[in-house]
Amino acid sequence: MLVSSSYRFLHLIVVAALGGCSGNPGPTLAPDATSGAGSGVVSLGAVTSYGAANAIVTTGYSDRELAPDHFEVRAKGSIVTPPERLEKIALARAAEIGVEQKFKFFKAGAFAHAVVCKEAKEGAHKSGRVAAERAPAVAVDVVYAKAATDPGYLPAAETFERLSGELGQEGVSPEAKAASAAAVQAKCGK
Repeated sequence: MLVSSSYRFLHLIVVAALGGCSGNPGPTLAPDATSGAGSGVVSLGAVTSYGAANAIVTTGYSDRELAPDHFEVRAKGSIVTPPERLEKIALARAAEIGVEQKFKFFKAGAFAHAVVCKEAKEGAHKSGRVAAERAPAVAVDVVYAKAATDPGYLPAAETFERLSGELGQEGVSPEAKAASAAAVQAKCGK
């Protein structure tokens, strides 16, 4: 019976994941911030958690090295992710890069906010359709140093530990989710 239950769960995950490939937006397979960590609740309105974006999960952080001590860090969220949370995700990633690159300090510039508004396209994918996308995004320029040369530098290890802990614990209210979705839709003209 255990094999049968596991198979059904795996089948649901595969169907949900493939649903996004066929143009059906499908559910986000992440716990909703209001349901509690580890609850396994499948939610259509999950905020973006701390993690790297990739070809399958396009929300999360990404970064680009501009020089050995200079990176651009980006974060893209689900439509219900508030911009403040995306800033925190980008800043946590900036701190993590400092730790990984063995820099004790980092300094983040001003956040640049944007909204991704992509229309659905027919024939652009082997499945025949690429789904529409509406997503808030931020980018920040970050420089790193072995020592803090001015008060704007933050300690990398401590900042990463604090922000990753906050991101794992904090919830986002339904009102904040709705406000984020409304702002993104308004910027996309929908």
